[in-house]
Order: sequence, then structure tokens, then C-alpha cells
Amino acid sequence: MRSPQRSFSFVVSTSRAAFATLAVSVAASAQATLLVGPNQAYATITSAVAASAPGDTVMVLGGTYAEDIVVDHGIQLVGRGAVLTATSDLLVHPMVRIHDLPAGQSFVMLGFEVQPVVVDLMPTRRTLAIEDCLGTVAVANLTTGYYYARWNVEVTRSPQVHLRASRLGNADLTGSEVMFEDCVVGSTALSLGAIRATDSRTTIVGGSIGDTDSHLPSPAVVASAGELRVTRAVLRGAVAFGMSGPAIQATNAALHLDPSTMLQVSGSTAPIAGSHTLDATELVSTIAAYGGSSLQLRSHGPAGDLFAIVVGPPAAPTITTFGLAWLDPAAIALLSVANFGVDRAHTLQLGMPPLPPGLTAAFALVHFGAGGPALGEPSMLSVP
Repeated sequence: MRSPQRSFSFVVSTSRAAFATLAVSVAASAQATLLVGPNQAYATITSAVAASAPGDTVMVLGGTYAEDIVVDHGIQLVGRGAVLTATSDLLVHPMVRIHDLPAGQSFVMLGFEVQPVVVDLMPTRRTLAIEDCLGTVAVANLTTGYYYARWNVEVTRSPQVHLRASRLGNADLTGSEVMFEDCVVGSTALSLGAIRATDSRTTIVGGSIGDTDSHLPSPAVVASAGELRVTRAVLRGAVAFGMSGPAIQATNAALHLDPSTMLQVSGSTAPIAGSHTLDATELVSTIAAYGGSSLQLRSHGPAGDLFAIVVGPPAAPTITTFGLAWLDPAAIALLSVANFGVDRAHTLQLGMPPLPPGLTAAFALVHFGAGGPALGEPSMLSVP
């Protein structure tokens, strides 16, 4: 049995030095900032996106925008009090479609609210579609105008998608690698599962998955083949007609559930149903948050074990000797070395200078356990 150790933290470099590589990278790639809003150069988001080039930032100022948005190149799409709504009552929800993003480019979207034009208790239209994107897609801080509004997500054939701190509806994943970090994902009224993943690697770090007011006894996650990894999250089977769905409905899926995972069901319902393999060993992860003057990193792993946190520009997913990496090893900065406390947690707070909106950093937690160094779950942070 591992003996308890005191938690310690050693900050290796200053926050300014640690983020210098990122700031230089963003400055080098940024071509222009295109402003959208009243009395700005662009009245619509669509016109600004059409005029943008890879690396540009499209800044959408406060207002309501009734339009669908289609993007096929890497930009930073940043909302500042922007509300998206549908182009007609028949469509109810707007749609943002990111497709065919080339390898080596990054698309970032953050800070938008979705507001249906009419109250829709069973929204089924895709609100966010990510299709055939070989580059990096990072989406964060998506909100809703009222309880029944939803960002319904569909991801197909995209190897690097990060969804963070957003309120989502149904999420359908096919042939993709997707991470949900600190998200609330709730199925719509007649949906069979909040997250439905087929032949995908799905990772859930923090947050809550599943709805308590569904009209059907549905699972929180449906995993068909592929892999499901969960830590620090609640997966809740929906209850209806006195029956509860399982937390996970699996078909030939590999499940890796950290002991912190909470599977909530009602009555005698089994928390996991269907054919699967189960690995319950501890996972390691870190969640980053930026508050304008500081960076907070909340890490989680085996009590007492040593770990390091590194940061760098996002890069294409790479399988290394130590695990999956989402950053470029040649351009990383070491933030800190620490060990997990007896509660398996560690929090690091770093002072930060102002950072440009849309800047996206990739984080990796290197765990030094009994089996040698290994990478934790990949993570990203986009500056709001």
C-alpha cells in the first residue's frame, strides 16, 4: 500500500517565460482581426469568415445574429456577448459547420450563446457540426439562452476535437477522437443517449453527462466499439415511466473508468449494460482555467505520485512512447513539478499577463508512477 505523502509544488519557470512560446506562435500566425457588429467593417459573421484567412481572428461583438456559419479553414472565432439564432422559425436553431479543416490548421470557437427563435422541447437539428477535420478543433464557453436551448453536436471523421466548459445537447460522434472537459451534456426529450459514440475515442474529464428530465429511460453514454475514458465526471441514466436507463450502454467497447467516476442510475438498473471490457485503474488529468490575471491548473491522479505539467502550442495527435500527446514536444515549456495530495488532487495558481483572445494552449501532465513516465489525458485551454 502506498504511504501518504505531503503535497508539494515547485514552479519551474515564471508564467511569462512559460507562455512566451505560445505568444510568439500566435503573433506569427495571426494575419488580422476582423470585427463583426454594428458600425463595424462586417455586419455579419458569414461575411467576416468569407474574408478571413488562416490564422485570422474574427471577433463578434455583442448582438443577435440570425445566420448559419460555415468554416473550412483555421481561424479564431471569438464571441463578445454574441447570440446566434436561426434564420427562420422552421429551423428553430442556427447551425455552425466546420468541415475539411486541413491538417496543421486550428479552428477555435468560444464565447457564443445559442437562442432558438421559438421554444422547442425536442430540438433535433444539429447546432454544431464538425466534419472531416484533420486539423485541431477547440470549442469552449458555449452557453444557452434558456433551459431547453441546446448546442446539439455532431462530429464525424475528425481526429482532434476538444469541447470545454459548454452546455451541450445530444452529441453524436463517428470515427473521431473527442474530449469533453467540464461540459454539461444533456439529451433532448426523446433522445436515446446524451453522448452517442461509434468507432470513436471519447474522453470525459469533469462535468455532468445525462439528463434527469428525459421522456425516455435513456443512458448517459452509448458507446459502440471504440474506447470510452472517464474521470472526475458524473454519468447519469435518465429516469422515465419509473424506469432508469444505464449510465453507459456499450457494444464491444473498451471502458476505462477512473475510480472518481460516478455512475448514477435508479432502482435495480445496472450502471453499465452491454458488451465491454473494463479498466478501473486510476487516470491522470489536468484542467486549466484562465481568469484574466491568473492561470489555474486542477490536476488529479494517484495519491502521492510525482507529476509534471508542460504547455505548448497544439499539434496533431501523436502516439508517443509515453502515451497520447496533443502538443509539439519541440516547443513545450515546463510549468511545474509537484505530487498529488492524499485526496488525489493538486491545484496550481500562476500569475498571468494579459493574453490574446483565441490563443489556445495544449497541456500535458507527465505522471511518474510505478510503471515509469506516462502522459495523462490531453487538455487544451482557449483564452476567452
